[in-house]
Amino acid sequence: MENTFNSYNTRDKLFQKLVDSNSGWSSILKTMIYSEDFNNILLYLANEVSNERRFTPPLSKIFNSFTTCPIDKLKVVIIGMDPYNKMGVADGIAFSCSETSSPQPSLRFIQKAIVSTVYNNEKKVEEMNKDLRYLSNQGVLLVNAALTVQIDKAGSHLKVWKPFTAFLLDMLNYVDTPLVYLLFGKDAQQYADLISDKHIILTASHPASAAYNRLKEWDCNNVFNECNNYLETLGKEKIIW
Repeated sequence: MENTFNSYNTRDKLFQKLVDSNSGWSSILKTMIYSEDFNNILLYLANEVSNERRFTPPLSKIFNSFTTCPIDKLKVVIIGMDPYNKMGVADGIAFSCSETSSPQPSLRFIQKAIVSTVYNNEKKVEEMNKDLRYLSNQGVLLVNAALTVQIDKAGSHLKVWKPFTAFLLDMLNYVDTPLVYLLFGKDAQQYADLISDKHIILTASHPASAAYNRLKEWDCNNVFNECNNYLETLGKEKIIW
């Protein structure tokens, strides 16, 4: 398993997915993918598997947030913590639940907040799409601070992915126009200092905290409306949440 993870063949396959998607991210992430830092990430994951510590999502899906969000449409970046830590749930797009029959608690809290704040409860939560590619396609990069997680162990890979996340944010500081960042939870908010002042940062607690504390609603700090307000001032189209 370790040889598979550590081979250029594995990196080539991951990189080729970005190329084939025509999303534009291949040129931005290529340096990282072929770096020693990324090699160390793959070695770590290989070691986890060899020690019977499984992780999710599978490698083939870790870049789905990038392949589904065209770089030339990018205007919003949502950063969460890490993927859903149950086998067969995470699909590579933060908070998305395309492979499950019903939304996970975090997504349900997000959608309830959207229905309440954006749609003034004139839309039903059940009408919301649990496959968040519809947001990615509009230019919303939905990415976690860690792209993988050990099964049943939240936060287990956060340190491993720090070099990748730091690299990504550094590269995004060079985009031509300001982006709106939505940082959910402390693990995402720790990266705020790496984000250029030209970008706009909005914060809220992680929706999982509402589930953990058995709350009926998640306080989103009205970030979805605020995001669209900023996009308007930047002359960009609003996100259809």
